[in-house]
Amino acid sequence: MEDSLALLDSGNMESFATTAVCNLINHNRMEDTRIGATYRRLLYRQIARLNDNERQRYAQNTRRLLRFQGFKAFPECETLIATGEYDNFTLPQENAAVARQCKNGRFAVIRNADHLAQFEQKSASMEVVCRFMSGQSLEGIEGVDMYDPQGFDFANQRLQARLRPMEQPYTLVDAATGKEHTVRINNINFSGCELEQINVDMALTEASDELYLTLPETGHQYHVRVLGKDKKRMRCLIIQRDMKGAEALLNYLDQHLLMIREDEPSVEEVAGQLA
Repeated sequence: MEDSLALLDSGNMESFATTAVCNLINHNRMEDTRIGATYRRLLYRQIARLNDNERQRYAQNTRRLLRFQGFKAFPECETLIATGEYDNFTLPQENAAVARQCKNGRFAVIRNADHLAQFEQKSASMEVVCRFMSGQSLEGIEGVDMYDPQGFDFANQRLQARLRPMEQPYTLVDAATGKEHTVRINNINFSGCELEQINVDMALTEASDELYLTLPETGHQYHVRVLGKDKKRMRCLIIQRDMKGAEALLNYLDQHLLMIREDEPSVEEVAGQLA
């Protein structure tokens, strides 16, 4: 969210729209949610063409969320918390955690939907809300599963597989310093990756905000932010800045992850050269 504000403030609406689309849509579950290329293009264009008032409202709402310190109290009335089963922006277990704090919380999971459940599964979304507002039973709604929020424990649920490329190593570029780092990709998916430095550089921290991972097979570099670091290993978020790059990453994960580049040095050879 902080990165999206920076893009908005800089006027880079193309990158802002790409980031928004990639956050709102679970790109690993588009077959399940039936999100097609046309829908994504239209959403991208709508966001990229926000007028000044709409941009200001987005910035105000986002800053308000970033300032939020948590609820002082939770509702005691009948409360419905609903989410898409493939929502990777606000995870189902996070929604369930909120529902657990409500005295009379009801928790609904909408099948074959992500963060945009109200658009992807309109009938199911409208039905559960209408029944709740009119005091009807929420059981038996097609496409909706009701859970006891106290018993919903999917804390270890992974919405995306974590894959390890067969070909190694890769290059991580610090655009702020111009320095290149040779890294292994321990695992990667559309949203993030775990990188392992071959030669540890203590300068790489959570404050490093201009890191770009080069994936030769895609023809693109990907902006990554360090979420946590443990000695050589770094957990990173991949921030999509370009729709073509995002599509190339999806294709790489689906079809080319296990391909081996020809005439490339091994990890051991690279380590020996750097030693």
